[in-house]
Amino acid sequence: MRWRWRSPFTGSPKKPQAAERARLDAAITALGIALDEHPFRPGQDGTTAAMRRDLLDALDAYDRAKRRAADDDPRGAREAVEDGRHALAVLDARLAGQRPPDRMPECFFDPVHGRATTRVRWAPEGGRERLVAVCATDAARLAEISGPRASGKDEAYGDERRRPVTLPDARGPYVLRVVAVSPARFIVSRDPGRGGQTYRVHGGGGPAGALLPLPAGRGGTEVWVEAAADDGAAGTDWAATAHTLDEVAAHDPMTLGHGDGLVRHDGPAGPAVFAHRGPGRFELLALNGRLVRWATAASGTGDQDVSFSLPGPGWYQVRARGSWTLTMADG
Repeated sequence: MRWRWRSPFTGSPKKPQAAERARLDAAITALGIALDEHPFRPGQDGTTAAMRRDLLDALDAYDRAKRRAADDDPRGAREAVEDGRHALAVLDARLAGQRPPDRMPECFFDPVHGRATTRVRWAPEGGRERLVAVCATDAARLAEISGPRASGKDEAYGDERRRPVTLPDARGPYVLRVVAVSPARFIVSRDPGRGGQTYRVHGGGGPAGALLPLPAGRGGTEVWVEAAADDGAAGTDWAATAHTLDEVAAHDPMTLGHGDGLVRHDGPAGPAVFAHRGPGRFELLALNGRLVRWATAASGTGDQDVSFSLPGPGWYQVRARGSWTLTMADG
């Protein structure tokens, strides 16, 4: 039976605190799932006292995180989550016969992203470059933005904010992977002379990134992508690449996201929870094999947890302004 976590926060938190509480909630959830699904068992062959101690440290940290969150101590809860993550990383290294890793801090951009795996040079818009510790996902996003991709630098005026992305052929459908240094609006169009579909993506404090649908049957081997900073300011570096559907991995039992996005689900139909934190209306849309909408799986407004039945394997598009999680519930 899969473990489930209920938020210790009750009522309707004030808007400035809602996103932070949702991120902490998600971090505790992720640690609990990692513990529940970890393959190590204390009685298995080759177990050492150090391995058992690592597992106990992780379990203690998880319990401590829940208590601190319930006591409205977010800093203590975040520290406990990091303790648990590090204990599991040390356990994994021992099981693999490797040297336990050095302790890394939480991801610079967002604690929910987990333990940092590397340090990269990064500068905020108009700021000074510095070395920051980031998770593997944010490191990959930053590398993709600076790599040789169909990309551009948004300006207040000019052609650099709009670039074509080449598709393998005209059939489709495809998935567009977009990344940006900061929260951004992406306008995707098959025809550069006409308006397109607008998406808003952000990274929960880190580089913004999302998967976006490119439905089949529109013709042409190019899609035009226009990017602009979501706050209206000029100057956001961005990149976009097109992928076939089989190049995109299926989601984990719990998927985190921020703003608009696309999720692939390969599992069966069953109960699920879509949790949203932030302003405005949100929708989880079921798409058909051509990535065209055919049903609304879940919807709501503002800070809300929606329990629903996921129709089954396929693609699901998220339209949202806030942070969200999609979790498969116990059967």
